[in-house]
Amino acid sequence: MFLDRYVNSGTMINRGLEFIVTFPVIPALRTRLEVSGATIETRFSTDDRDYGPLTRLNDFQVDTAIKRVAYFDGASTRSERTIVTWRLVHHQPDLGFVITTTVQQRLNFENRVLSRNDSLAFVGYINRAGELTPVPEADKLQPQYADLRKLRPATTGSSTGSKQPNDWVMSLQVAKSLGRNGRLSFYVYNALDKFVTFGAGGTARALPSTRFGAELTIPTAELFGGAK
Repeated sequence: MFLDRYVNSGTMINRGLEFIVTFPVIPALRTRLEVSGATIETRFSTDDRDYGPLTRLNDFQVDTAIKRVAYFDGASTRSERTIVTWRLVHHQPDLGFVITTTVQQRLNFENRVLSRNDSLAFVGYINRAGELTPVPEADKLQPQYADLRKLRPATTGSSTGSKQPNDWVMSLQVAKSLGRNGRLSFYVYNALDKFVTFGAGGTARALPSTRFGAELTIPTAELFGGAK
């Protein structure tokens, strides 16, 4: 029988860059452009042994016809993703309006499995007595290991990785100042009702369709004549 014994065997390293750029206001248009974003790389590795999907290990435990099963080094993955937000802000001070257009880009969303997955990726095998037997790299092509020479089974979705297509979504917000320092805001999320692609097939939305909302802000101190 195999029993899970949890240990802190994983290592995660995050590296990234965050940036904000604010361009000067264009006086004639009463408009300014702001760009912000972040790019991040995440590497994850583990010292655990990998026996493949849980169903594979369960079959080995209950089926005595399976004399041994290969095991592998722990998985190692690398993920990259970048988000860039473009914000165009237009002021109409005489009317008390602020109109904001926001475009958010999703770039380079990619997950890669760095571990070997070829037929010689196995490190060794475990027999019915529960004994772990490592196999030297130079011996893996010998005839007695022919049953172990199979492609490494995937434990999470894909054995090589995945990549999402680059995409973007646009939103609008209109804010109107009110008396007593109040403000009324109206916004439209995904204003163009863009069908944001997700995955290789592009058959599902990664983000919701068009959404509307409103917000009314009135400071209570102003409403009730100031705090006492």
